[in-house]
Amino acid sequence: MKKKKTLSLFFLALFISLLIWVGIKLTRLQTATLEIDISVTNTPTGIIPTSIEPESFRLVVEGTGLDLLKLYFNKLSYYIDLKNTHYGKNYIPLRLENLTFIKTYHLEILQQPDFDNILVVMDNMTSKSLKVRPIFSDKESKDFFDENLLALQPDEVTLKGPKKFLSNMYEITTQPFNRKKHEQGSKIELDLPENDLVSIDTRQVEIVKLKSKIARKTFMNVPISHPDTVKIFPEFATIKVSGEKGTLDTVSSKDISVFVEMEDQEKNNLPVKVRLLPGVELEDQIPERVNIEE
Repeated sequence: MKKKKTLSLFFLALFISLLIWVGIKLTRLQTATLEIDISVTNTPTGIIPTSIEPESFRLVVEGTGLDLLKLYFNKLSYYIDLKNTHYGKNYIPLRLENLTFIKTYHLEILQQPDFDNILVVMDNMTSKSLKVRPIFSDKESKDFFDENLLALQPDEVTLKGPKKFLSNMYEITTQPFNRKKHEQGSKIELDLPENDLVSIDTRQVEIVKLKSKIARKTFMNVPISHPDTVKIFPEFATIKVSGEKGTLDTVSSKDISVFVEMEDQEKNNLPVKVRLLPGVELEDQIPERVNIEE
């Protein structure tokens, strides 16, 4: 029992000593090196900072341990007012009196940065439309994309950012298309520029199927078939058809059947019928009816 009491007194004394040591540290003056980021405010409309040199600086200060400890829980920033800046290079004086935390925490600056001005380069903001080009993970995926008439929608996107940066951009690409991963109707991410100053109106595009290219063709003087027992007028027709370009390329007048049937006779006037190959559509015909000559 006496041993336990002795051990308890030892830990109590150790704890009290620790509190005294911490109290002395927190109230005694100490030095610290602070890392301060440079930030901007009041950026004018139409221009944007593209470069800030330096982006941060170090400041050696003196203060009580308690005040210095409080700083570690705050992000320290030095703000530059860009209200009166212009296009190109701007040299803005470093004014340490703008660091409000120096007075707030009763700090004394022991060592200032080794520069007097901060260089801020401003560039004009602009917008630019760029074509979207698909990238493929392998040849099989590219062949699949082409054979299935797939496309990207939208196929053009708008970027907004510094003029100097956008002037060197001519297109924007997608993440690699993979036929096993992407399907018609799915979306694919764009390969965005690594620049925080550039914004884009969309970050992904949809994979869609193109509508088939429609071709049109007109055939003139196509004979109108009819029974040998009658004579019709006119005896030839003009037929206008449409279809997919590849399909229509091989169609000739021999593939078009134009005819009349006697059972359709009505007051000496017969409808002209047209029979076409699969995939070919009738758009117009002249005539639509013929007369029987007696």
